[in-house]
Amino acid sequence: MHHKFLKEIWGDNKTTKKLHNNQVFTDWQNGRYEVYIPTRDSVEFNLEFSRIAIQVLPTLSNEEKCQEAYKLAEPIKTPHGKIESELLILIAPRQLYWGLVKGFKHRNKPGYFTAIFVNASPDIIWKRVLDHITNFFTKRLNGLFDSLGFERWIWSWMLQKESKMLYYSILEHFSFVVRQSAFTFLELYSHLRACMRKLLSEIGIQNTAKQALKPLLDLKPETLAKVFAIIRQELGVTLDSRVNSLGKEELIILGALKHG
Repeated sequence: MHHKFLKEIWGDNKTTKKLHNNQVFTDWQNGRYEVYIPTRDSVEFNLEFSRIAIQVLPTLSNEEKCQEAYKLAEPIKTPHGKIESELLILIAPRQLYWGLVKGFKHRNKPGYFTAIFVNASPDIIWKRVLDHITNFFTKRLNGLFDSLGFERWIWSWMLQKESKMLYYSILEHFSFVVRQSAFTFLELYSHLRACMRKLLSEIGIQNTAKQALKPLLDLKPETLAKVFAIIRQELGVTLDSRVNSLGKEELIILGALKHG
């Protein structure tokens, strides 16, 4: 996001120079990520930011969720500005028992929310995360255009056009602060939708492959080896002569299907 549009909007050295570097911080060892997205220019605070923080955990329960959320609310590093909203995301492959609350407000202020996602599939988790973040900023865009006196459908219609001149023709009459915020939210929404399209394409490819391989699960190993040999031959793939009747690739596919 920083290189695609945030740097141009907030640090191009022409209209403004307030975003000095990429506001993303990670702690891979502890499964933690946080990003600060500029949302508004500020004379007093340099910039105002929306903070998104993600924590990956081995398991999660109702007793742990509040404690983990409050730990995640402590920044790895603070940006040069003010945090005006915060989305905390807790991720785990499984929960200790049924009935886990999926979200709650960790601060009694608008724009502060903790979302919880539990699933063993990384793709399904990421789809839900993207959906939630997109919905979060869709509400911001709706609120912004409501305050400007426009119908909500206008901004989604604008994003379908190739030229960005429509942005300027509609927003040029408003202040610099309003324009910068609007440009950020519009570009962010487009970026998130593009990420979702790529993810859905990948999920579709994986589902197609699993459906194609399901008939092979009940075959005996020697029959399966012959089937794979024919498939490879038809696809023009060269077999390694050292692979046994049931090779490493077949075992990997079977293992993925049985545990997928």
